[in-house]
Amino acid sequence: PSCGGPISQREGYVAWRCENYFCSAQTVTRLTHAAGRKALDFEGLDDAVAAKLVERGWVSSLLDVFTIQE
Repeated sequence: PSCGGPISQREGYVAWRCENYFCSAQTVTRLTHAAGRKALDFEGLDDAVAAKLVERGWVSSLLDVFTIQE
């Protein structure tokens, strides 16, 4: 994983998953998923924007999106 954290494989599954809930890549994925059309429908919050928000330390969870100052 991008965070260098531990990974695990659930029994019966093929995929290996990062166990670090605070992994920046997981945070970006959660943001873009929640910002999608079938959820919060945030216009313009795509992978690139989410990655920059996390990279700059402005967002570490979905709730942080609602407290960003202009």
